[in-house]
Amino acid sequence: MFRSAVALLVAAWCSTSDAAIVTVLSGGGNGVANFSGPGLLAVDPLFNSTADIVLDVEVEAGDLPSPLAFNSIVSNLTGFGWSGYTMTLSGANWSFVGDVDSGLFGGVLSVVPGFGPVAGMQSVVTILFDPLEPDGFDLGDPFLLGNNDFGVDISALSAGDHFTLTLSPTAVPEPTSLALAGCGACLMLLRRRNKRTVTASPA
Repeated sequence: MFRSAVALLVAAWCSTSDAAIVTVLSGGGNGVANFSGPGLLAVDPLFNSTADIVLDVEVEAGDLPSPLAFNSIVSNLTGFGWSGYTMTLSGANWSFVGDVDSGLFGGVLSVVPGFGPVAGMQSVVTILFDPLEPDGFDLGDPFLLGNNDFGVDISALSAGDHFTLTLSPTAVPEPTSLALAGCGACLMLLRRRNKRTVTASPA
């Protein structure tokens, strides 16, 4: 609710032509809310499945000069815990790795590359969770609490240029799902074995 109110105020204050234009290229039934403003890429993915979300981002005049700040509220509604989450840029690079808040139930094991300025041309950031992330987490400072946003280096781009951002969760099936899959595999092997035995016996 707070984020929606802030987004409406920013939208009223800023011309939308100055903010990055975000288009979902593919999402596998997942949703994305866009709260971007001038100089800020703020997208909140809602994962109903573990399919990747691919976003096309068109840079606008209000996003320049580089870097473009990035934050996100990521919602996991898949029913699976996540062991990791990867953000891959194409046509741009990460310049800064910001804060990750996993909330009450998950735990951040590591972020690759580590927190802070990114050396060299890094297009991939991977977040690993231990314990598994069950419901979602925040990247950067979506609630304006003073956390550090991520940074996207768009210094090689001009207004009207595009880059893509791919968001990829790594899901780990819950033990019950694994047990059911194992039982199903055993039943298929037994059935196949019985079928061979019946076929091999004399008529």
